[in-house]
Amino acid sequence: MNRVVAIGFRKRFILPTLASMLVAASALTVPEVASSDENDKPAVTAAIHDHNSAFQRGAAALSAKDYVAAKLAFDVALAIDPRDSDTNFGAGHARAGLGDLKGAISFYVRAIRFNPYNMEAETALGQAYMQSSDIASARNLLAKLKRNVQKCGEVCAASTEMAAAISAIEVAIKPPPHSVTPIKEGEWVPPSRRLYALTRIPPECVDENARNSVAVLIGRVAFRDPQLLGPQASAFAMSCNACHRNGRGNPDFQVHGLSGQPGTADAIVWATGERRSRSAFRPIRIPDLARDPPKVSRDQNRPDLRNFISVHMGEAFNGHQPTQRVIDGLTAYVRAQHAAACPKRESGPLDFGWYLSGYEEALAGAEEALRNDDDASAIIMLDSAFAMLGAIAERFALPDLDKEQHSLLLQSKAIAQLQVWLSLQPTARAVLPSVQKLRSATGGVAELSLAVDRSLFNPDLLAKALR
Repeated sequence: MNRVVAIGFRKRFILPTLASMLVAASALTVPEVASSDENDKPAVTAAIHDHNSAFQRGAAALSAKDYVAAKLAFDVALAIDPRDSDTNFGAGHARAGLGDLKGAISFYVRAIRFNPYNMEAETALGQAYMQSSDIASARNLLAKLKRNVQKCGEVCAASTEMAAAISAIEVAIKPPPHSVTPIKEGEWVPPSRRLYALTRIPPECVDENARNSVAVLIGRVAFRDPQLLGPQASAFAMSCNACHRNGRGNPDFQVHGLSGQPGTADAIVWATGERRSRSAFRPIRIPDLARDPPKVSRDQNRPDLRNFISVHMGEAFNGHQPTQRVIDGLTAYVRAQHAAACPKRESGPLDFGWYLSGYEEALAGAEEALRNDDDASAIIMLDSAFAMLGAIAERFALPDLDKEQHSLLLQSKAIAQLQVWLSLQPTARAVLPSVQKLRSATGGVAELSLAVDRSLFNPDLLAKALR
């Protein structure tokens, strides 16, 4: 998926400075009224109330990382007052969360037009430009902000926010100190191990009976969903599978600030970047969930493992609490890991078939959730399907694969549309036929196998790209 940097949402009800009052005077946020008659005042008051109510729903949805609901709420607010800067910013942020960078940029520009001192919108705009590879626009925006700072210095009410925006955009523009790879997963391992890590993966150690379980299927799909681990992990497409590949370990995992030696991570800062109240940085070896002795009881008659996963999601990884079905699935998936079920081979191919299987399983998980009227779990399953398509798209991001890229884009849009429908339909089952139709259309993705040899799934082409 596209990287989305978490941005603190603006506080709306602040006493305005003189500068912001002048801006407000030129861009009133009260809807136009046909008459100034006294009888019209209740209508104006109701409109303002409706706008604020929709805005607050959008802000709450953003806080919960529910970008579909946020988009719908902010669009309602904009229908009432299209000139409100904060609402336009919220609408842009929601679209960025859905991967619609073009739409996000459009609304960030509107937010700045209606309030030139909206520095959060300036920051988000610069980052969106970089995410869409529009480096020239990001540099132009940075130059404009620097000129503004030079003009007013520290006397501007927003000078501190301007400086912060400049710093954030400079960080986005500056190339990372380590070598960049064309595939996100390659950024999690040392350069010398990237080709191996991007072409091989440990085999899953789950016996056939458990493998066919619906709970294990849902757990496996959720295990590969970056959204579960909060905004920082989602921004870098990191799921549980990043550290525990196929439910195993990852001796090559190494990320600056999160790891010590390869194969280690500090679980507290892994997805949040926070040390909380601890002063020490304590990266530990990433355990193999199948071969290493479990630190938490996996006894089916005890709640220890389920409780651990539930708490771990919310506290250690700063993620929003998954649904009960997903927690049960993750518990079943981890519990199903057994050394006795491990194949003799040390690794298998991390190829197009692996990602295609993950995509098809995610759609199957969404269908299962919808059959049980569980739209929240269905959205998580669709998130995972979206992530799988994103990983496939990275491998097909080559100049002569335009047709394949277009096919992947259509599939991604179909998934996004399903998530919108899920938020609009009165019952989850109303969306079920659409998910079933999408599942029957996975042949369109499967047909990409005809172009695999021309993509970065080809080890030779990947090796050249990593040089």
